[in-house]
Parts: sequence; C-alpha cells; structure tokens
Amino acid sequence: MANQELTNEEISILKTQLFDPKAANRRRAARKIGKLSVYSLKSELMEAFSREITDSRTWETQVEMVRSLGRAQVKEAISMVEKICLKNKELLYDIKVCS
Repeated sequence: MANQELTNEEISILKTQLFDPKAANRRRAARKIGKLSVYSLKSELMEAFSREITDSRTWETQVEMVRSLGRAQVKEAISMVEKICLKNKELLYDIKVCS
C-alpha cells in the first residue's frame, strides 16, 4: 500500500511494540505493519497473533493482526483464523438453539 521505507530502528520499534503489554500499542504496530507493508516482520506478527488469540478481550487487536497477516499473505494464519471462525459458528448455533 504505502511505499515508505522504514529505518532499521523503526522496524525494531515496531517489533518491540508487537509484544508490548498494552494492547493499544500492539494494535497500532500491527496496523502500521500492514499499511506500510513491513513484511520482514511476518514471523513476529504471526507469533504475536498466536499469543493474542488466547485473550478474548483483545479482539480489536486480533482483527488488526489478521488484516496485516492477510496483506502479507501469511498462509500459516489461515488455519488459526478458520478455528476461530468455527468456534464462533458453534457458539452462534448454541445461542440459536437455546433461544
């Protein structure tokens, strides 16, 4: 999308922010990685997403990570996203049946 070149220092900061304790910083880093096409951080983004999906409170951050993983065409993320979708589908089915 954007053709802006980042310095090694800026890339290092993004990498650090992916694992920051604050979800807002992780979300911002994931968004920036996708918008600026910083695909050298694909494996770090995938690792951060793997950690992120264990906490349902951070769904907004997870969405940004999925978007960036999609832009980077990280095929390893597909199975993880499919599991999330199936789980949500099952939950929706349970809600409809119980209603």
